[in-house]
Amino acid sequence: RMAATLIDTLNRLNDPRVAIYARPRPASAGGGYAGMPHGIEADDAAAYNTAASRLGTQIFAADQPSYLMTYAEFSFIKAEAAFRGWIGSPADAATYYNDGIRASMEQWGVDADDIDAYLAQPRVVYNPATGLQQIMLQKWIAFFTQGYEAWSEWRRTGLPTLAPAAASRINPPQIPRRVVYPQTEQSFNNAHLQAAITSQGGDELTSRVWID
Repeated sequence: RMAATLIDTLNRLNDPRVAIYARPRPASAGGGYAGMPHGIEADDAAAYNTAASRLGTQIFAADQPSYLMTYAEFSFIKAEAAFRGWIGSPADAATYYNDGIRASMEQWGVDADDIDAYLAQPRVVYNPATGLQQIMLQKWIAFFTQGYEAWSEWRRTGLPTLAPAAASRINPPQIPRRVVYPQTEQSFNNAHLQAAITSQGGDELTSRVWID
């Protein structure tokens, strides 16, 4: 089922991609688009069988491509760089931000008029005072189906603001910062594994990686 974190964001922004990313719930469950809390126990998840939207059918299409880097991602990279003053001028960030949103929506087949209407919404229009938050939120939305990319960007910037899983096994609850080394490393490469763990300061889900 779709995660409430994403669906709630799409609904709040009147984002037309919600109808592509997800399927509406059956009428018996109220219709419309809704998600389930992420990271809940299996017994609790059963209650969302019809109460939460399934992934959109386009996601499963036989001709649905996989992406290494999209023009949307490239545009958001430039938007952040302009915001930080690394390229062009800060004013260019708005142009690249809009380019990123438009490219993502075109990638998923959103109608041009719907794109224009979305970009014209006050809550979507680029604001230099909140520019980085807007850029990273839209980049996160555009990374749908590219979860590792979205996770890496969140670790790097802390944006958008996300909550730990409801049934987090980390105490106190927090979002994991890395993937721990597999057992095979301990079995077949332990000397180098221990050296790496010592160098990086631990092998925990909460240990930060170099970009973090």
